[in-house]
Amino acid sequence: MTIKITKQLATVEDLAIGTGTVVQERNGVPLTLTKIDLITASKLASENAGEGAALVSMQGGSSVENAVSTNASNIATNAEAILDRVIRVTSIAEMEAYSAPVGYVFSLNAGGRSGTFDVVAGDFSSELAADTLNGVYIGLADNVTATTKVAKRRYNGAVVPQWFGAIGDGSADDTTALSVLLDILILQGSGRVYAPAGVYKLTAPISKTLSGIQSLAIQGDGADLTEFRFIGASDGFTFTAADGNWWQNVSPGNGFYFSNFSVTTDNTESGTGFTVNGGSVSGRPPRKTEFNNVTFRGNDGFTDTWSVHLRLVDTASVFLNSCKWMIGGPGSDAAIGVEIEGTVGSDPSGFYFNHCEAFYGAIWIATGRNVEGIYLTNCSHVAGVKALTWIATAESGLHVMGGHFNNTETNFLLDGVFDFEILGALLYSNGHGAADFTSISVQNGGGGTITGNVFTLDKTGVERGILIDESPGDSRYGICISGNTFSNIEGDAVTLGSNSQHVTVCDNSYANVNTDVGNIGTNNRVIRRQYAASTVITLVGGSGIESVNIALPSGAFTSKPSVVFFNSTDTGIVGFYDFDNASNSATNAVITIRDINNTNISAVEQRFSLIAFE
Repeated sequence: MTIKITKQLATVEDLAIGTGTVVQERNGVPLTLTKIDLITASKLASENAGEGAALVSMQGGSSVENAVSTNASNIATNAEAILDRVIRVTSIAEMEAYSAPVGYVFSLNAGGRSGTFDVVAGDFSSELAADTLNGVYIGLADNVTATTKVAKRRYNGAVVPQWFGAIGDGSADDTTALSVLLDILILQGSGRVYAPAGVYKLTAPISKTLSGIQSLAIQGDGADLTEFRFIGASDGFTFTAADGNWWQNVSPGNGFYFSNFSVTTDNTESGTGFTVNGGSVSGRPPRKTEFNNVTFRGNDGFTDTWSVHLRLVDTASVFLNSCKWMIGGPGSDAAIGVEIEGTVGSDPSGFYFNHCEAFYGAIWIATGRNVEGIYLTNCSHVAGVKALTWIATAESGLHVMGGHFNNTETNFLLDGVFDFEILGALLYSNGHGAADFTSISVQNGGGGTITGNVFTLDKTGVERGILIDESPGDSRYGICISGNTFSNIEGDAVTLGSNSQHVTVCDNSYANVNTDVGNIGTNNRVIRRQYAASTVITLVGGSGIESVNIALPSGAFTSKPSVVFFNSTDTGIVGFYDFDNASNSATNAVITIRDINNTNISAVEQRFSLIAFE
């Protein structure tokens, strides 16, 4: 025999249930039940007609079955079942109608909203007020505002939008569900959202602020599987960190962690898709922000695109790994992939792009002043106008390692950037036609290295591989351009403008270029070609000074070498390049040899090492 309970409360004394003995209290506390129906255990086990129940037990006492007996024929069926204080329901409204004591459990079977809810003591009025969709908190009939108890969803880990009524089918509006979910996590102090594969239609911007020491994570099943699709929304997500000063007190700071989803729009070059803002933080921006396998793109075709897909404002220690940007399509010359901003005093630093790729758009990464440290490792941006632009002041710091950049106007435009290096990248031009193209342009900056890159352009219009337009007069901020390969350039491989200073150009390879180096700057050092060899010379001897002609291989130089180092294996003999000698040419270098002791040179064979630069 089993007791099953429905919603109208009554004491046992009020119930006429037959001739059996009735338990009226347990541990001195009156037993408050609702309408009692009795059925046999065998009938309950059948799970028919929604009965689905097993035996009810009383904690610390005898089972109700032992306390109550009656004839099974008098049992009314189709009531909610209770087993070991578990109440089974099929809707939130059904749960709200109960007056269950603390310690009871609800088992909700309602599709995506299904779950287990514990009735717990405490004042949860703020949480319930925020949880307007009852995804986590549900008020009960005898305490509807949750001032003393609440039914709280049992979970350990991520919170799921479906708990709040989200559908994720691309048709239903999931804006409110996702917004309320985020409110609950922020109210709790931190948390993680897990959005299963699906298309979550969002029809309005979602903006949230984390206060104090909090963190927030949003995770999907993959950039191609979980999509947050903003339809008719002026902007997408905005997350702001506030009220933290971890920089001074070294306590954990606000953190944002986003992974495995895409953010899309039906806008046409308008709005901002995703903003992370640390501007309100006292002292310094939040500790860390991560994007892993996140895609930013339009919803349908090449015309849909955000004006700015990702905006980072006063946000430090940002890591972007395996992310992707589709910045409109061919001809999209206004949209931006990433916009990085800093305000005076915040100086956000550390933006790490690893194995990221971007397509189309006016600019992939647009960086403003008061920002420090941008690091690109094995990234690519193709078919856009510019890959990276940076208008900086004083401290900056750019590091590019590897990658593929192929754009129509410039790949890197650096203005006021100090301390930079671009290493081992593939740098191309992409159909610029008659328009000017400069692969790397440096203005008002210095302290940089450009080495080991491959520059291959279109051989059309006006082209430059590298332009150093202005550089500091301070030699401490010199620029070195070396070890690069330049080919197919209709113009200078390297142009050193009239305001360039302390630039060294050496050991590069040039093929099918109009001019290897155009230098009209001051205090620049251009070493166009290099040749090294070891040679044996038979000296005539008999005098303290002797001139010899050293043959240079045909094609090694286009004119006479500018510098030649000539050293003997005999420490008593030295050689000097006679630069002004009329016999010098692209195939001959005149070397003056003398004995350092001012004695006559011996008539012997002598081995010399030679390094020549043009």
